[in-house]
Amino acid sequence: MNTAFYTASAGTIQIQKGLDTIANNIANISTTGYKPSGVSFADLIHTSMKGQGDNLSVGHGVKLHKTDTIFSQGVLQPTGRLLDYAITQENGLFKVVSETGEVGYTRDGNFNLQQLQNGSFVLVSSHGGYVSDPNNNPIIINDPQNLEQTTLNVGVFSFVNMDALTRTKTGFFTSNENSEIPQASNIELKRGYLEQSGVDIASEMSDVIHIQRSFQMNARMVQLSDEVVQTINNLRG
Repeated sequence: MNTAFYTASAGTIQIQKGLDTIANNIANISTTGYKPSGVSFADLIHTSMKGQGDNLSVGHGVKLHKTDTIFSQGVLQPTGRLLDYAITQENGLFKVVSETGEVGYTRDGNFNLQQLQNGSFVLVSSHGGYVSDPNNNPIIINDPQNLEQTTLNVGVFSFVNMDALTRTKTGFFTSNENSEIPQASNIELKRGYLEQSGVDIASEMSDVIHIQRSFQMNARMVQLSDEVVQTINNLRG
């Protein structure tokens, strides 16, 4: 019975991680440019048990194999705001550099202006940090009252391996050796638009029901295993 107990326990813990990922997707259903994470599970190692007949294969639960970011194109919503930008293809990201020099990438094009000491303004993201142009320079605006006649050269960057990007707690993506060096792209931008969250609530709720049933089954197996062990111990007593 120890095998059944630990197998179900392992499944319960891993399935809870999957539920947490889906819950985070649902919580960001209204987050501009948010890309949901998909979860996949894998079997743990199987053990062969010899019996009178054919060998039996006994599993030891499941594990959360990986979470993949789904970079599908979201719906573009018109805002009429001249500091809002939306990327029209899925293989593109805005580059944002923080005051400490940390570089992050995002699909959130809800930008703002921040005044500098010399009186000019710099384009910044809604989470802080200046937005880069295609040449990795900050975008300076000298006349914020004349935005309609001002072309903001907002940069869009793409990666050879988008799946290798790492998602941070602040919602940005960071590059690494597997994603390779980002390249400035000529992907079209739409000014006065924002890309809506890529979360499909119907799909997420379906996944919640499916994973929740697996969680309940594993939790019930833990309970039954514990009850059986207690019964055996009472009989021995």
